[in-house]
Amino acid sequence: MMGMYTHLSAKICERCQGNINLLGDELTKDMRTVKKEIILLINEWISNCKSPQILMDNMADSLMEATLLDYKNSMPQARDPEVINCIGVGF
Repeated sequence: MMGMYTHLSAKICERCQGNINLLGDELTKDMRTVKKEIILLINEWISNCKSPQILMDNMADSLMEATLLDYKNSMPQARDPEVINCIGVGF
């Protein structure tokens, strides 16, 4: 799931580089929607996780790396607050 998130992030950045108007393009909007749904699903899993150790062992590193790099590399208009919220929920 994090692989798909990372792939979509890279494609959105690549697609919109230098042309902010492409953020409103149908394909870009669809990719951003899938990214948001991945984050919401991970948020839900974190919120219902019965063992914080499982979270730390299996998800923490990849989640932090993918979300922070995405937020750093995205143009400000393409940044989603759900990304930061996910980190807040998990840690």
